[in-house]
Amino acid sequence: MMKNEQAILRFAVSAGEVLLKNGGEIFRVQETISRILEAFGLRNHSLYILSNGIFVTLNEGDENNCFALRFVPSAKTHLGRIAAVNELSRKIGREGGDPVKLTEYEAELAACESLPFAPLWIQVLACAAGSGSFCFLFGGKAFDCLAAFVCGIVLQLFLSFYGKRQVSRYIPTILGSAVVSLMAAGMVSFFSGLSLGHIIVGSVIALVPGVAFTTSIREFFNGDYLSGSIHLIDALLTGICIAAGVATSLWVWQLISGRGLFL
Repeated sequence: MMKNEQAILRFAVSAGEVLLKNGGEIFRVQETISRILEAFGLRNHSLYILSNGIFVTLNEGDENNCFALRFVPSAKTHLGRIAAVNELSRKIGREGGDPVKLTEYEAELAACESLPFAPLWIQVLACAAGSGSFCFLFGGKAFDCLAAFVCGIVLQLFLSFYGKRQVSRYIPTILGSAVVSLMAAGMVSFFSGLSLGHIIVGSVIALVPGVAFTTSIREFFNGDYLSGSIHLIDALLTGICIAAGVATSLWVWQLISGRGLFL
C-alpha cells in the first residue's frame, strides 16, 4: 500500500478514536470514518466498531490491503470534541479529501482532541444546580433543594479530586454516593423538616448513567447488539454501585448514631 493511503487510514481511525473516546455513538464513528476514507477516494473498506475498539480494513487491490486496529479506553464525555471532529469531517468532504492537506487535517484533529473541559468551578456549579433542580422535580421542598445543592458541590469536588487517580471508575461512584448520603443523613439529623430521600435522590443524580443507558437503547435499535449490551451492562453496574454506596453509608450512619432514618 502506498504511504499516503496508510497515513489516510491512520488519520481516519484517529478521528474515530476521538469520537468514541469522548462519548460518540457507534453509528457516528462508523459514518465519520467512512466519509473520511471515501473523501480521499478509498471506497473499498470495511468497518467494525465496538464501544472500546475500532477495526478497519482497506481493500484497494491484492497488493494494497491494509488493516488497522485501535483500542479505545473509556473516558469522560466531551460533546465539544465530538462536534469539532464532526465539523472537520464535513470540511474534508467539502474539500474532496486533498492528500496534500493531510498534515493540516491532522493538526486540526489534534486541536479537536485537546479541547479542554469546562473549568472546575463551572463543573461544580452545574453539578450543584442539577442536584438542587432534580430534588425539586422529585418533590423536594426549598430547604431540601438547598441541602441537595450543597451535596452536589461536595460530590463534584470529590469526583474531580478522585478522578485524577488511576482506579476503576466504579470506585468513585460508590464512594461519591456514600459521601453525599452521609452528608444528607447528617443534615437530616441536625435540621428537622428535611426529607432524606429527596436530598439523596437529587444529590446522586449526577452519578446516574443516563448517557450510557440511552446510548445502549439507540444501539439496539441500530442493530449494534454487542455494543448496546456493553453499554447496558455498564449502566446497570453503575446503578448497582450507586445503590451500594447509598445503602452502606446509611447502614453505617445508623450504627454510629443509634437512630433509624426515614426516607
